[in-house]
Amino acid sequence: NVPDRAWNESKTAKKEKKYMTKMDKEYIEKEYEQAIKEYNAALTEDDLDTARRTMKRLEAIAMQDYGFDYADELAMKKEDCKK
Repeated sequence: NVPDRAWNESKTAKKEKKYMTKMDKEYIEKEYEQAIKEYNAALTEDDLDTARRTMKRLEAIAMQDYGFDYADELAMKKEDCKK
């Protein structure tokens, strides 16, 4: 029965969401610093884009998990980008 299956799937999704945790700030910062290094070492436009996307993704995670102030603090590290 399709409605029963949908209800069970949504119940499972809620249970899984309950166990999701925040990404650790230290991990976010290390990944962000690595993305800056990759940006600075990039040889192609694609490499630059990949590093920028990584930084944006980490900023979004920081905003969601820790708020705008922390995301802004993280984004300030972009000043270390040399290109």
